[in-house]
Amino acid sequence: MFGTVTIGKKRVAMLANAATPIRYKQLFKKDLLRILIKNSEMDDKRRKLLDEKAKEFREAHSPEEAKSLISERKKQIDEDIRRQEELTGVSQDVDEVGRYSLAVDSLAQELLTDEEVERFEDAVYESYEVTQKLAYIMAAQAAAEKPSDMSRISEETFFKWLEQFEPHEIEAASEEIMDIYQGNVAKDPEVNPKKEDASSTETTTQPSTF
Repeated sequence: MFGTVTIGKKRVAMLANAATPIRYKQLFKKDLLRILIKNSEMDDKRRKLLDEKAKEFREAHSPEEAKSLISERKKQIDEDIRRQEELTGVSQDVDEVGRYSLAVDSLAQELLTDEEVERFEDAVYESYEVTQKLAYIMAAQAAAEKPSDMSRISEETFFKWLEQFEPHEIEAASEEIMDIYQGNVAKDPEVNPKKEDASSTETTTQPSTF
């Protein structure tokens, strides 16, 4: 699957195919498929735990109190989204249902133990690191003019590639990156040009980077 992702203010061409997890393991010495399965399982556990804590939150407050607290938290969520947009330059389209869910999750997280918070924060960081590495592999594949170009990727070129972006810009684009890897990109040539048209798209990964 070929597509382009906006990371910060830059458009990055990415290509995912059967070689992607193999190249990931060759460079980073870890099994990408096992990592993604583990991350998915951790996401499920986190979702179940937050749902349990959300139930505790509602049981601890009257409907009026819960509604008021959620409303106040939604205002904080709006401010967080605004700051994130200013930081990354990427607009976030969050509807009312999404804002409500974020507010409830935020209140539920306050009921987590320190141990639970630390465990899930570690999992989120690991997931972010995987997304960075996967994005680099796919960007390298998209920029490679011939298969032998991929022999030049290394941890050094990975870090050099990362230096093009501001903190959290890749994290903000993580959903789009995973959509390309999983083959869920819409077939829109204006949004996702064919690989032969990639030269007309401003990208941040060029063969010389490797």
